[in-house]
Amino acid sequence: MVHPQLPTKNNFFEIHRVRATNSGTIAANRGELIRSKTTWWHPALIGIAAAVFRLPIWLTTIHQTFDEGVFLASNDLVRAGFTPFGDVFSSQGPLFLPMIRASQWLSFGDPRGGRTLMVVAGLGFSVAFYFIARKYMTDVSALVVSLLVATSGSGVLAAGPIQSDGLALAFSVAALAILLNRTDWWASGAAGVSLGAALAVKSLHVIPIVALIAIVLASRKAWRDLVTTGLTAATTVVLVSIPFGLAAVWNEYVMFHLAKDNTVPLLDNVSEGWRGLWQLDLPVVVIAAIAFIYRLSRGRSRETPGPSHLAPHWLPLLWLLFTLTLLTGFTPIGAGFSRALIFLVPVLLLTFLANNSVPTFALGVLVVGAVVWQATTVGVIRGNDASQQQNEMIEILTHIPDTRPIVSDDPGIVWASGQLSHPETVDPSFARFKTGYLTSEDVELSLLDPATCAYLALTGRFETTTIRVPADYAATSIPGVFVRSGC
Repeated sequence: MVHPQLPTKNNFFEIHRVRATNSGTIAANRGELIRSKTTWWHPALIGIAAAVFRLPIWLTTIHQTFDEGVFLASNDLVRAGFTPFGDVFSSQGPLFLPMIRASQWLSFGDPRGGRTLMVVAGLGFSVAFYFIARKYMTDVSALVVSLLVATSGSGVLAAGPIQSDGLALAFSVAALAILLNRTDWWASGAAGVSLGAALAVKSLHVIPIVALIAIVLASRKAWRDLVTTGLTAATTVVLVSIPFGLAAVWNEYVMFHLAKDNTVPLLDNVSEGWRGLWQLDLPVVVIAAIAFIYRLSRGRSRETPGPSHLAPHWLPLLWLLFTLTLLTGFTPIGAGFSRALIFLVPVLLLTFLANNSVPTFALGVLVVGAVVWQATTVGVIRGNDASQQQNEMIEILTHIPDTRPIVSDDPGIVWASGQLSHPETVDPSFARFKTGYLTSEDVELSLLDPATCAYLALTGRFETTTIRVPADYAATSIPGVFVRSGC
């Protein structure tokens, strides 16, 4: 009778080591499956935080920035049947105003409904960033860092009031997240559509991510994916532009911005950027500094996820360098443009917190403190109510027939009164005057339009040039507000 060989002490441990390894592999694979099913609450929590921080702005009945006033007034004109890039001057991409219109429609026609799109945008770039951060840190660390992005002051400014910045960031970061997490046949196409949507909203600030995606795909030698992503992105831009006319979109979306004086004093811009970060996102600066100091003192954490060919280790630093180059050299950050800093906040955190530079528990405590700080100290998060003078102007305008347009250098006041801006002057920005896309003759012709009923010169934009107010416009009790006789 042959007895089976009994295990010796050495091969006994070897057998159990192999079994443990196999079990660990199965458990890891199963863990991936379990994680994909159970961590849905991470994106949900990030989305809730993004929505809560934007709710006060959504509820306000007055425009929060000059640009938001332009976009709200433009949306009212689109709702009334006027077309972007034709009747309505449109400085942003061809996808922007249609999405605002759709957002208002989905918000049951509420005049503030366009801001719903901004809530979704803030949720979008925060959640998309989470799926990128998971490639460089543990899930819990990725969660708390994404909460910091969702509640960022510059993020609320870029996607709270209606702006194109936050929406473009959401689409572009989503494209990068897809390519860093998926290699399915559809991934490159989906990323291309998302990237094309970003370019069809605001092209300049997504250039770093466009370059980054191209480099990532080239580093994988995924040439077919690179071509697919590029072609689908270009096709998306063309398809959403065709309804408005390619020439018209090119003229107002591209040539208008090229015609502006884009020179930026480097040192002044860096100073303005630092001031903006300090005012809007002080916790981001502090946490990034703590992470940098901790990394120097402790080195790489054992909690770091293993290397991935989909998410190269050099990506965060390269992304940061690209973004800093664009913001410091080509983007004026001061004078109301601090919202552009939201393009820096996610990658700044990713670069300094990758590899779990700070232990998860400590990071969680820091982020909770940061969220409380942001909620209680950053004024933009609470929104601005209408001033007494704005309410008085709105009261005057509400007595004008709602079919009669109003010429104003502050279109948000016209929107808040429920009236329509004159389509020729709905965007009276300084840049439009300086580039010749709007002239004093255009304003005067709008005032002479028989339908026009009021004229508002409130912000100094009309004072940069000589505008003759027709004699049948009478001054009101509010300086700068004129109402036409018969209105």
